[in-house]
Amino acid sequence: MKAAADGYRADRQAGQPVRLELWCETAGMVPQLARLGSGFGIACFSGGGFDGLVGKHNAAQRAVAGGRRTRILHVVLSGFSACGVMSH
Repeated sequence: MKAAADGYRADRQAGQPVRLELWCETAGMVPQLARLGSGFGIACFSGGGFDGLVGKHNAAQRAVAGGRRTRILHVVLSGFSACGVMSH
């Protein structure tokens, strides 16, 4: 019983009109941002990089399956994109 209670996590986004996701470009940042978002019930995902489509496709599938609007909180760290444009 104690183990079950210790492992229990309520869905902090249940009943909310909008589901939040935290995104970052690089998968290497996901563990750090996941720790930040977990206290608020916000999952973190990699957007698949500057021109990656898989992460964006997966996000669209999650949004459709969730049955409500999804708001993306996109963390952009300063640097150069694949096309050489400075992002900040």
